[in-house]
Amino acid sequence: MLHLSAHGSASTVELEDEDGNPVPVRAEELVDALKGASRPLPLIVLSSCSGATASPPGPDSPAGSAGLDGSVDPGGSADPVGSAGSDGSAGPDEPAGSDGLAATLVRRGADRVVAIQTTVTDRYATDLAGVFYEELATGRAGSVPAALAAARRQVDADRRTAARATGRLAPPEYATATLLAAADDPPLLDMAADPRPLARPFAAPAGGTVRELAMGDLVGRRREVRTALDVLRGGRAAVERYGAVAGVVLTGPGGIGKTSAPAVAEPADAERDRPAHPGPDGRRASAAGGVR
Repeated sequence: MLHLSAHGSASTVELEDEDGNPVPVRAEELVDALKGASRPLPLIVLSSCSGATASPPGPDSPAGSAGLDGSVDPGGSADPVGSAGSDGSAGPDEPAGSDGLAATLVRRGADRVVAIQTTVTDRYATDLAGVFYEELATGRAGSVPAALAAARRQVDADRRTAARATGRLAPPEYATATLLAAADDPPLLDMAADPRPLARPFAAPAGGTVRELAMGDLVGRRREVRTALDVLRGGRAAVERYGAVAGVVLTGPGGIGKTSAPAVAEPADAERDRPAHPGPDGRRASAAGGVR
């Protein structure tokens, strides 16, 4: 399965390039990236705003675009969710929202897509995903829609419980998440099967000072990383705001990412021949021309 947690709109989800710069990606581009997988994705979760709503009018998708399984959709003749137009877009008899990001993924071959119908807070999206995946992993729910329904109920119950304890009621977001499916909803897990080890087990990076992390290894602090790189590279906006500088100092309390942010910025900056040097406490900082 695939989980995308990002900013988004009705027609795009915001991913990043190797430097952490925002890149809006349309459904067709996601399909192009995913269709070469060895097996189809049974579930895609779009934890981004408005992914399940109708997209605004725009350029039509190319005719004959390929689906997630590598097959070619020559204008919707094999459309699993309704009659599509000659360009693969939603036909006139389809409901509102069928041209949105989630529905386009389903039309191009995705099995099931969980998406958000409007704006959503980070807290709600995070809490919902936590309960949703717990329901799926334990097999209690038995199906994706049952897991989503259970997660919506639990998170909303937690909201009301928190309101009684604090006297502050957070706005309800119960109805924001929805599920789009191409056909039936078979179980994602065979709870009777013997467990198998991961082919590529995940090992958390470790190091004595600063670990070199790829951009995808750090969740959060994207704005700080982008700003630091722009300053170090002498970007026009950074120079206008901060002036000509030779380095960046990250300050703040412990546990907020002061070590991890340079670990991401350093390898990206090293490609531009900007050296990294250890600071007084063993941490490293990237700088144009070095840090004195």
